[in-house]
Amino acid sequence: FIKLLLHSSKKTYSFPDRLHYIVMEPPPLDQKAIIELVKSHFTDPKTKISPEAAHLIPKVVELFVKEAIHRSLKEAQSEQTELVDLRHLEKILPTLLMDF
Repeated sequence: FIKLLLHSSKKTYSFPDRLHYIVMEPPPLDQKAIIELVKSHFTDPKTKISPEAAHLIPKVVELFVKEAIHRSLKEAQSEQTELVDLRHLEKILPTLLMDF
């Protein structure tokens, strides 16, 4: 799922630089893939997405991803670890979903 949404990047980074890059500016999301994902869950074939919604849905997803990254990083820092892993995301996910 994540590979589908992320554009491939030609840039290469050393680990600390890449970590900073991902936290400060995650790779751009593929807007067409996000819209197709949303459309794939429509049950009525007549359901359409307005151009305004098609423009805003990827922005909401991007904000959600950025917030998940930042909260996971804070969780890792509170445990005094340098590596953010899946358990940090799992800890912040319930609150994040309620906030969105």
